[in-house]
Amino acid sequence: MSMSLMTLAMKAKVGNPLRKLVLIKLADNANDSGECWPSYQYIADDCEIDKSTVRKHIKALEKDGFLKIENRKGPKGNTSNLYVLSLHPVGRNSTPVGPESTPPVGPESTRTYHSSEPVNEPDICQIAVDEYNTMAEECGLSKAQVISPTRKTKLKARLKDCGGIEGWSAALDKIRGSPFLLGHTGDWKASFDFLLQQSSFIKLMEGAYDRSNANQDHGYRGPGANQSGFDGLLEAAAEYHSRHNG
Repeated sequence: MSMSLMTLAMKAKVGNPLRKLVLIKLADNANDSGECWPSYQYIADDCEIDKSTVRKHIKALEKDGFLKIENRKGPKGNTSNLYVLSLHPVGRNSTPVGPESTPPVGPESTRTYHSSEPVNEPDICQIAVDEYNTMAEECGLSKAQVISPTRKTKLKARLKDCGGIEGWSAALDKIRGSPFLLGHTGDWKASFDFLLQQSSFIKLMEGAYDRSNANQDHGYRGPGANQSGFDGLLEAAAEYHSRHNG
């Protein structure tokens, strides 16, 4: 692992939180020459996302100049990808960190797989909040400004419910496609606290708010309106808290 690459990866602006997570994982596996060769599945398992998502973001990183991909043939004829990171300090006008910026080294020092040194791993909850705020800005919803301990506990529970960042992204896509949650069918709109409530999140993932159900009665028109039971009380309280506490 190259600490200099890890630092640059942390500071890099790649335009997408999942893409940055993939870049950080590649930097974690790279040697001082910027080389690494983890499989798509290895990255997917560690980042808790699909292999297809890893492949998509690696291609985007290559397109944006953050890395180069070289195909290697193994002794049995199989091929694998060698990634060469090219990360730049802030400003992107300085000499890149890569093979051209480091002197040749011996074969024993060109392969680094793991390290016991502590690394500041990306905060999964912060990535989830950033994704939510991106969606909220796109759709005209209120952003999450403060992540209190209570909110963070609920967020961790929802991430566990949906299987990680990939499932969270799918939930946000469902909000994007729901006229009801976007306020197109009334005055009420979904909020961050609404999404954090277990009952609301389950309904969302089960398709209760999908576009095909836009004309159906969802049983939620605002704080406490026509709600019954404990679930309705929780949702009403969450919405009240969101509106009065930012």
